[in-house]
Amino acid sequence: MRTYPKENTWERIIGRLIGHKYYLNLIHTIGTQEIEASSYIFGSKKDADAHKEQVNKTRSFDWVETVSFRSRKALIRV
Repeated sequence: MRTYPKENTWERIIGRLIGHKYYLNLIHTIGTQEIEASSYIFGSKKDADAHKEQVNKTRSFDWVETVSFRSRKALIRV
């Protein structure tokens, strides 16, 4: 059985029609020219920003950009 993020009926209908909104952080590995997607997908901008702060505290990675996208499949289980 699929579980969807907590949302009201209207948000569920919109999610089925145009997809659920998710966020992904792009990260630069210091000392290289590589920019990669982090291994985490976030259900809210707040969670993505918290991850951004953690990444910026390391000496191995720099945060580059937060990208939002939509998916009709529920990618995050509650």
